[in-house]
Amino acid sequence: MASVLALISKSVYEQLSRLSRTGYGGYLLGDVVPLDRYTSKHAVFDKLGVGDSIFLVTVRPKGLLLVAILDDVKPRKEALVGAVNRTPLVLINKQLRQLRLADGKGITVPLEKLGMSLQTPRILAAEDVALLRGLTPKRAQPAATSAVVKMKVPDKPSGAATSAKSKLRGGELETQAKVLVAQIYKDPDDQALRGVLADQLLQDQHVWGELISLQLADPKRHAERIKQIFKQHARDIVGDIANVAARETIELVDGFPHTVTCAKSKTFTSADERHTAAIAPQWATVRTVRLTRMMTGVFIHELLHNPASTNLTRIEDDSSDGLKKRLVRANTTDPWELANPRS
Repeated sequence: MASVLALISKSVYEQLSRLSRTGYGGYLLGDVVPLDRYTSKHAVFDKLGVGDSIFLVTVRPKGLLLVAILDDVKPRKEALVGAVNRTPLVLINKQLRQLRLADGKGITVPLEKLGMSLQTPRILAAEDVALLRGLTPKRAQPAATSAVVKMKVPDKPSGAATSAKSKLRGGELETQAKVLVAQIYKDPDDQALRGVLADQLLQDQHVWGELISLQLADPKRHAERIKQIFKQHARDIVGDIANVAARETIELVDGFPHTVTCAKSKTFTSADERHTAAIAPQWATVRTVRLTRMMTGVFIHELLHNPASTNLTRIEDDSSDGLKKRLVRANTTDPWELANPRS
């Protein structure tokens, strides 16, 4: 048994609230949010077994809110999908201090630090599960909505991203945002952590927070605004990768570089610029890299020996005259295999 306590970020919860029966006023205590999924690739969810559940919470000004309980959860593509939630919204400030968790250490951080503390999903103890389930009626009905809410596709970007757009800036990140970015580089599959980062960046009035929120919400719908932000602030997001890749050759997924084509001519980039690009930490979220004939052997060697490049799963190497190589691997721990050049 390994039920999990997981965090819904502030921006995602506010997007969900726009779909409630009270419109822009959001959900009320006692309402039922008709969620049936949670998007995360954190390893802790691999421990979910028969009878286990995901308890979804979010931090609000008045405290910690139990948003939903997802039962009978099974992995489906990029999401964990279960039965539609039937648990009404309830504040669990008092119960929070009674939780022991599987490690027996409980949660002791103050309210203002809960968002940071809960960004990592926690395994609940059996008594924690009983405590949280005992707070609400067993036969609650979902609030009136047009459809089950899919967290990956909220209706609109967060209110913070919209109302504060004119105040947002680029440039250097604040300390807490830097810590979150570093954690994402260590665990690039943790999408929930990207939502936490978006909240922090918007709080810091940094425009990258808006871009992440828009991509987490609906990248196709907000493509024009995303393109505008990236055009103006690409280096804030991809760092020195911009030395060897033009903005239009970089594909972002959930606010971070995912596919990069290294195509800038060595005539226009110095050896130092290519070196700093090859060792950049931003490669940690990149899965596919395309190397053109404009890239030097030294750059390719440094890139492939960069610890941040270990998450690559596809390399398209056109750097050698007349030779096109495609290297692929299903998982980052698997050995590279030579693929068909047209695959």
